[in-house]
Amino acid sequence: MSLLPITKKANWFICCYILMVFVHPLLNTLLEKLERKKLLFMTVVMFFIYYVVSFFEIPILYYSEAMVFFINYIIVGLIRKSYNWIFENKKISASLTAVGFIGFIITFAAMGFYGDEEIYVGSNAPNNPFILIFAIGVFGLFKDIKLSNSVINKISSLSLFVYLLHENYVFRICFRPSLYAKACEITSGNYRIAVILVMSIIIFIASILIGWLYSVSIGRITNALSKKIYGFIRKIYSEAPKLKK
Repeated sequence: MSLLPITKKANWFICCYILMVFVHPLLNTLLEKLERKKLLFMTVVMFFIYYVVSFFEIPILYYSEAMVFFINYIIVGLIRKSYNWIFENKKISASLTAVGFIGFIITFAAMGFYGDEEIYVGSNAPNNPFILIFAIGVFGLFKDIKLSNSVINKISSLSLFVYLLHENYVFRICFRPSLYAKACEITSGNYRIAVILVMSIIIFIASILIGWLYSVSIGRITNALSKKIYGFIRKIYSEAPKLKK
């Protein structure tokens, strides 16, 4: 499970991302072919089911993180296709950012009150509607800003390794809790926030270094292989008769 995280959902984000690679051409076809009103109606219904109802941990219509991935893709595609003025208007973007941030704080507080009750509010769940609203607002605010820094670009290119390593199943379950407990024991439990911050920084730096070593060694082989696989997948989709209609 630790070596092959996509096989056992140890890293759900990676599982969904890989699935999205195969599904996104079909979603693009849906966005291109479906008329605006029907697409809007479908998006609103799916948002209500999976972002509102399912947000309160009410099992309905087979909710999954992958479903949220698909809905996010459709929502953003719909905005870019028919409502791009949302991204272009900075006041709207700022308002969405504020609403999303405040809503997230409220749901986080609600989780503290009701986390052990039958109805659970998942503040950091993938289908928290306020996270989506916040993301759309932030994108609108910063999409026109051009940044070019080789150091930042290099670090950001290794961000996937940071995620994979710090959420590695063995490290997350076996080592991280023990390290945190030992650090709290050394500090007599008086500096928990500082311990968390220091651990986060150390894990981040270690992940970046490991990611860099991977990128200059095995990563060169996997990159070449992934390009060939991607080209093969694109060829299959481009030649599929159903996608040409």
